[in-house]
Amino acid sequence: MARVLRSCLLVALAAAMVGCPKKEVPQPGQEPRPSTRVAEGKVAALRASPDGAFLAYLTGCAALPPGLVPRGTQRCELRVVPATGGTAQLVAEGVTTLPHGFAWTPDGALLALDGYDHATGVGRLVQWDRSGGVRAIGDGVSFYAAAPGGRIGWVARGALSIARPGAAAGPVEGATRVATFEFAPSPDGAPSLLARRESDAGGELLAMARPGAAGAQLRTVAARAGDYRFSPRGDYAFTVREGEVEALAFARAGEKPAPLRRNVQSFSFAPGGGAIAFVADLAPGRQGDLWVAMLPATGAPSAPEKLAEGVGDFRWAAEATRLAWLERFDPAIRAGALATGGPGEKPVRLAEKVSAYDLSPDGTRVAFLEHVLAGGYSVNLVLARFGSGPAELQEIAKGVFGFELTPERDALWYRTACTQNGDVCDLYRVPASGLAAGAKPELLAQGIQTFDFDRLRPGRALLGWARADRASIDLGIWEKGKVTKVATAALPGSAALLGPEGTRLAYAVVAPGQEGVYVADVK
Repeated sequence: MARVLRSCLLVALAAAMVGCPKKEVPQPGQEPRPSTRVAEGKVAALRASPDGAFLAYLTGCAALPPGLVPRGTQRCELRVVPATGGTAQLVAEGVTTLPHGFAWTPDGALLALDGYDHATGVGRLVQWDRSGGVRAIGDGVSFYAAAPGGRIGWVARGALSIARPGAAAGPVEGATRVATFEFAPSPDGAPSLLARRESDAGGELLAMARPGAAGAQLRTVAARAGDYRFSPRGDYAFTVREGEVEALAFARAGEKPAPLRRNVQSFSFAPGGGAIAFVADLAPGRQGDLWVAMLPATGAPSAPEKLAEGVGDFRWAAEATRLAWLERFDPAIRAGALATGGPGEKPVRLAEKVSAYDLSPDGTRVAFLEHVLAGGYSVNLVLARFGSGPAELQEIAKGVFGFELTPERDALWYRTACTQNGDVCDLYRVPASGLAAGAKPELLAQGIQTFDFDRLRPGRALLGWARADRASIDLGIWEKGKVTKVATAALPGSAALLGPEGTRLAYAVVAPGQEGVYVADVK
């Protein structure tokens, strides 16, 4: 406890040192926005359909015996209700609260594992559609997935089956003893599906073009496969066991896989699929090295290029062939030296002892948390900017608990001056270009626990305030400098701004006597 109190004191002192504004900012009033309760009862999970028209939720839950499943896992009824209100329909019973218990498809159908058996990991796969119909798809299902275009796949007792609109569902010939599979990102991609057999059945990686179509052929790509993944453009890569190590290979539709490197632990495609990065040569007591290879649209991949040694974490910019990573990573403190670079680029090391970082979509900004010991321990937020010359670094704030660059690329938001183990913080922002001489961070809200940017409407964010009376949060909207209270005592993780324009917010309330699913107007 003394250590926690000392940390909180240091954070408060550090925040004061950066000249944070003392003025009060607009806070939400005591009364939230008017809302409609569209379903009553205790809710364990809530997920909105892609278009925001329907809400699926778990209710009527019963706890499971400890030891069998992760703590807090329950079996529940799955119901769906229109977001505008109406009769809630029962879709399935005995649905697990684990993430794979139910899911919306990209086309707005709802899939669930009815009567899920946690001991065997199987259930009956059912589908609900917009007509209100619920149909059983398969029994003994252990894995399922959906893709754009209405395609659904599932594994039942090891057999892979595919259904697509306008065609009869059925098992894929030869796809037996399957463990998992993945659809290509494009509904017309080829091969359209990758599947891996169970390890004790050889772990073969299988590929198929246009699954479910007449004449579709399943072929074996590799034996003893490990991880596998499609690229954004429909190519794919996978690891395969060679003796005691995993080797990485890359393949295009219908082509023979090309080996890239042996002893690979993890890999990731660049956003456009034109490059692949991977960590190789991990050894006891040593992190692996980061490599990158270019993947031209035709022809062989380039020879892999080593970017860094001892890498523990790496990621691509969302829209650029640029990487950021932590090297000389220390698992004990989960921090390392932050560097950036890319294919054909000389890496640039930015700072030591970095525990978290956020790379802008175009790769021209990196915000990160640096652990500093000089003058007393502090976790400082630093912004790095890249141009034609050397990287420009600016310390933004001390004692920061969370941060993120805005989707609009115009600002950096962060939480600081935190108390109660980081659950109660002040929220600030600075321009993505950094602070000009004499400028100060802008205080946006006080006492918050979470902030999430609205991906549907630019310049807006959903805020959450922790409550002391129960495990719940109060919700509010920040927009154009104004904070508007929306809800009280909401279930953490349940809030969702509904498509297509984000003018409504769905959430579950856990306060006694008020439990249920609510929708509020947040225009």
